[in-house]
Amino acid sequence: MRTEDPPKAAATIRDLAFVVRDLAILVEPFLPDTSRRVAGFFGEDADRFLRWENLGRPSGLSGTATIESGVLFAKLEDTQMDEFRERFSGKLEDRAEAAKQAEPKAETNVSGESAVAEEAVFEKTLDLRVARIKTVERHPNADKLYVLGLELGPQEDGTVEERTIVSGLVAFYAEQELLGKRIIVAYNLKPAKLRGILSRGMLLAAGDMGGKAEDGSPAERCEVLDAGDAEPGTRLLPEGAGPEAVPAEIDIDRFFGFPITVSGFAVQSGGRNLCLGGRPVRTGIIGEGKVN
Repeated sequence: MRTEDPPKAAATIRDLAFVVRDLAILVEPFLPDTSRRVAGFFGEDADRFLRWENLGRPSGLSGTATIESGVLFAKLEDTQMDEFRERFSGKLEDRAEAAKQAEPKAETNVSGESAVAEEAVFEKTLDLRVARIKTVERHPNADKLYVLGLELGPQEDGTVEERTIVSGLVAFYAEQELLGKRIIVAYNLKPAKLRGILSRGMLLAAGDMGGKAEDGSPAERCEVLDAGDAEPGTRLLPEGAGPEAVPAEIDIDRFFGFPITVSGFAVQSGGRNLCLGGRPVRTGIIGEGKVN
């Protein structure tokens, strides 16, 4: 197809749009959220867009252009592939035996009852700390990602610890809005390479669908958790809890094993307010939502 044939190019793009629509309909029973995102790309009402009677019909799109676009499925980096190979390689029986060996061992307490040696609790697992954003740059290989340079407070030798993280905030924040801001990061999250840049930690932000697109349909909102005047290095802890020793690194699955939410503008986990220096962390825009 030559670019000097606009009608033919338009027809091809139109047909591809209907192919995408049909694929969204077909996978909706298995990936409902993904299908609804595709409907949002076209600015369509998901319930109308994903009707089975639309399947194969060269009609049903109300607009002539996409409203937005985005990556539906994140690329698996080489480090993640290696981790999957290690986790799922070998015989099923061998993996089952390894998992059994990794289960917490039971102890006998003074009353003779069996008890798990150590309960997995927030303050003994997650190391969430305040950081100051020192630099903000656009990712050279991804339009929607920022590369953030962070300061995380003094170390034992007196030097200031610095880190780099990658965060998908381009659609929600201008660079100057982030520069100098004190945020909260998952400090002991296992590093991951994102589009070629090693990200050592993850910025925490609240999200909901309380925004509005140009056509009036719901749109995603994002609010970076504000650490206020807390000093870099301060740990985020449940109300009433003190700092505990935590693993040096945890994987993303273990991190999400402790859901963090916003309820009544208060950041919480397991029904407990999360605090910096004893003061609950609160949002300013998103009253109810999830944090990740």
